[in-house]
Amino acid sequence: MRNHLSRLLMAFTFSFILVLAGCSSKSPTTATNNNDTAEKVLTIANSSDMLSFDIHDHSSASTEAIHVNMFNYLLKHDAEGEFIPDLAESWENVNPTTWRFKLRQDVKFQNGDPFTAADVKFTLERVAKDEKLSEHSNYEEIQEVKVVDDHTVDVITKIPDPILLNRLSRSGSSMLPSKYIEEKGWEEFLKNPVGTGPYKFSEWKRDDRLVLVKNDEYFGDKPKWDKVIYRVIQEDSTRVAELLSGGIDIAQNVPPSDEERIESNEGTSVITGPSQRVMTLEVRVTPGRVTADPRVREAIDLAIDEKAIIENLYGGKGTPTLTRVTPGNFGAHLGLYNKSNYDPERAKQLLAEAGYADGVDVTFTSPSGRYLK
Repeated sequence: MRNHLSRLLMAFTFSFILVLAGCSSKSPTTATNNNDTAEKVLTIANSSDMLSFDIHDHSSASTEAIHVNMFNYLLKHDAEGEFIPDLAESWENVNPTTWRFKLRQDVKFQNGDPFTAADVKFTLERVAKDEKLSEHSNYEEIQEVKVVDDHTVDVITKIPDPILLNRLSRSGSSMLPSKYIEEKGWEEFLKNPVGTGPYKFSEWKRDDRLVLVKNDEYFGDKPKWDKVIYRVIQEDSTRVAELLSGGIDIAQNVPPSDEERIESNEGTSVITGPSQRVMTLEVRVTPGRVTADPRVREAIDLAIDEKAIIENLYGGKGTPTLTRVTPGNFGAHLGLYNKSNYDPERAKQLLAEAGYADGVDVTFTSPSGRYLK
């Protein structure tokens, strides 16, 4: 049976909290073959593992954070939000439904295959045509990708798409190696992924660690690290302990309650900044469930005090919002930002109208070791 979910816009964004150790950690290093210089290793601790190397079939920020080091888009955004070249050198709007992209000619996949227009066609037509992929809805208006020559493609949409460039510079539009996948098969790609990015796949032990190594043939700025290790440490307290002991260099998603202890520790510091992450509550709307009634869903929305959650659980490092589109992104509405629907009296009225004047029991679930203490 298909799951029916509704996302309540009683969301709130969090400040990004990144904790850094000193110049290096106590994680293992090895000597290179040619000299005694230690291998430069960066160890990052995440609270959850990545999901898959299928760029078209996930909606995970932690997964995308790894993918961006392995793959490239046709274009990307600079710090001001302007489009800049990535795998495409230039682009133009040929007509209302056609964008033409000129591709770089010096790019190779990490297995040595050249990056060409055929890879763009393979990548975008896969996600545009396969309705089972989670990213399909973002690319379904692409009708065809026409290969003009080895380094020129036309992306043709069914109707004019004013945000096509935004779609091609985000998760889901990383370029795939068509020749490698056609020869080796999709399952082999998922086990041994190949991209064009600054780091290439080395190993993945699910729920433990993922290792990337630098791509010496990368077409852009040379990678700073020889190896990047992503460790999975679910418990906040364990991540912090590993940081303070020097076992890792970076700890992500650290609770605000630990910031003072980290700042006062020699060799560690805390970096905070605006985050694009929006936390939401999703409820089932399957017929027969109490939350199938829109009045109950609205009551849940109105009964939750987002400001209190932010203040008590996250030390004030968050912003209530009525939209998932955060400032700086296309379509952001500042009038919906830093706003809350909290109204417990109206929530009680709605529950009474829905036949639950005495309240109703609803079970919520959340990831273990995060958010709820």
